[in-house]
Amino acid sequence: MVIKSRDLNSLPPLDEMPDDFALTLPEACQLFFRGMMGPGSLRAARDRGALAMARAGRRDWVTAGAMREFLRAGIIPPKPSTREPEPSVEERGRIALASAKLSISKLLADNRAAAKAERRALKYPEED
Repeated sequence: MVIKSRDLNSLPPLDEMPDDFALTLPEACQLFFRGMMGPGSLRAARDRGALAMARAGRRDWVTAGAMREFLRAGIIPPKPSTREPEPSVEERGRIALASAKLSISKLLADNRAAAKAERRALKYPEED
């Protein structure tokens, strides 16, 4: 037995639809999101606890009131960023200063080693 979805034109307009009016997920997606969001997104919202839903048989149902509340709540929270936050100006300054000090200390160490080798070469010349 195949159950057809209701014709969307037969449904009352959204502003006249009572809060307890039951909609299938495809109907809710068409009415509230003009098809830009699919039933899977609504199920994911249910799994996050952001949308109340009922299951009857093999169909998930949502009320118009639950959809309105879902929209008022902001639909989908932003995903947490996987990028590390940008350091502040002060932190970047500290990093730059530490990097410069490290570079200078390496240059000074290389210079000291070269000067020591030069002095040693002058003090103990190699005989050919």
